[in-house]
Amino acid sequence: MRAPRTAREAAWVSLVHWRKMNRWVEKQEPDEPAFPSLMYREISTSWGGKYCALCAWSKEQAFDYQEQKGERIVMCSFCPLAKKYGPCGTEGNAWAENVWTLVNSADTWAEWLKYGRRMERQIETVWRELR
Repeated sequence: MRAPRTAREAAWVSLVHWRKMNRWVEKQEPDEPAFPSLMYREISTSWGGKYCALCAWSKEQAFDYQEQKGERIVMCSFCPLAKKYGPCGTEGNAWAENVWTLVNSADTWAEWLKYGRRMERQIETVWRELR
C-alpha cells in the first residue's frame, strides 16, 4: 500500500476501506465464523494493519521522524485514530476506546459487524476532525 500524503487522506482511505468491509460482512451469514482469509479471498482486503492507510501513513511519519531525530518512536504515535481512541491492539487496556481488538477477536460475522460499524464511526469522526 502506498502511504497517503496527509493524515486526512489516510483517514479517508481507511474510512472507505472499513465501509467496503462492513458492506461485505452485511452479506455474510451472521452466525458463521469471522475469518480474515475468507474476506481477503472475496474482496482482496482484510482488517489487518497491512491493509490500513492510517498505519501506512503513520509508519512513514515514524520513519521520517527517526531519520531526522535519530530516535526510535512507536509508529502509532502519529496515528490520529490512536491519538483519539487509543492504539489498535490495546486488549486489556480499559482506557482505550479503539475497538479494533474487538473486531479482530470477533467469533462470528454478526459480532464482527457490531464492532466493524463502531470502527467505521471512529474513523469517520477522526476524518471529520482533521478538516
